[in-house]
Amino acid sequence: MDKVTDDKVKNLLSKYSNKRGRINCSKTLGIAKLLNISPGKVGKIASLSGYKIENCELAQFGARKTGQFNQKVYDSLKKYTDQNNRIKCSDALNAAKEYGIFKVRSTIKNSDIDVIYCLLGCFKEKKRLRLKVQTKVWLENKDVGIVMGKGKAEILELIDKKGSIAAVARELGVSYKKVWNHIRTLENNTNKQYVIATKGRKSGGSIITDEAKEFIRKFKKLKKEVEEFADMRFMEMFYADRTFEKPKRGISKNEKR
Repeated sequence: MDKVTDDKVKNLLSKYSNKRGRINCSKTLGIAKLLNISPGKVGKIASLSGYKIENCELAQFGARKTGQFNQKVYDSLKKYTDQNNRIKCSDALNAAKEYGIFKVRSTIKNSDIDVIYCLLGCFKEKKRLRLKVQTKVWLENKDVGIVMGKGKAEILELIDKKGSIAAVARELGVSYKKVWNHIRTLENNTNKQYVIATKGRKSGGSIITDEAKEFIRKFKKLKKEVEEFADMRFMEMFYADRTFEKPKRGISKNEKR
């Protein structure tokens, strides 16, 4: 490390820390911005120098004040979350540039989003319990079993897109026979024709019927609505204690002008 820069960091840490050797997250980030160095470097120097970072700007530790859940902010943050509903500290702080740190902090605190990879190196991943609901939807005929599920719907959609069962098999990494067996099972269990072989001068192919397209449309719509309902009920039951920001009503002073 650059000794001159290190000394500047230490001087600023001493300046902004309290008598107990603790310094707020916001002050530490401010030092990094002022000296145009990475927050991680400041965090490392702070740790080596015996300073403790407290009061995380995103309320992951400490006693930062928080307010209410904001749906608009939540929807924006969700764009940056991974499959486990976790958002990087850097992405959350970038969102704060648009919505303000208080709204972002409050929304995260009152939602199922978790924060990982602290810019200052205070944590990578926390072991906080984060629940999520999983749903699986399929259609059954009580006499023959499963009729339609995610796999068969995907096969029909791919046939419609690629026009060939062989191409679908290559796309999915399975045998032609396996794809054809799925189609035959679906048609046998519904007494409907969903795939039609086509013939041409150079090569043949396959298309799906209008009835198949309508079947897929209804199945996907049902699946989406079931998932949305499950997500809603999950949030109501497991996060019922979170607070919501009330939408502003009326005309603002600026609008009146």
